[in-house]
Amino acid sequence: MLERLTDGFEKYDVDEELRRSLRNVEDHTIRVIERVEGLRVLLQNILTVNATLVGQRQNDEIQRLTEFSLCQSEEVKRISSWAAILFAPSLVPTVYGMTFQVMPELDWRLGYPFALLMHDRARPRGGAGL
Repeated sequence: MLERLTDGFEKYDVDEELRRSLRNVEDHTIRVIERVEGLRVLLQNILTVNATLVGQRQNDEIQRLTEFSLCQSEEVKRISSWAAILFAPSLVPTVYGMTFQVMPELDWRLGYPFALLMHDRARPRGGAGL
């Protein structure tokens, strides 16, 4: 816009004082535009650095959670191993430790395996076991 005004100086015979004032306004406008552009670039760089730091913080948090999950998985493996080891020795005394005199499976050779199989099938799915 200032360019068009300066182009019309000669055509409209504008006073020299007004010309100097408009050139001064043009110089100030150019400085302000350059300063705003510099601040825009600075703000863009600040936002880039901030995004990088946020991403790095998120990566650190994900890494910490992954390490925690791996440790927890190892603990679950240990507990499951001990449960499997202790299951068989505790099953036999459980079955043979029953002190009932009248049990239908006592008279039949395959009574205990059949009773255990039926117990497993009668148990509701997703519920508690033995």
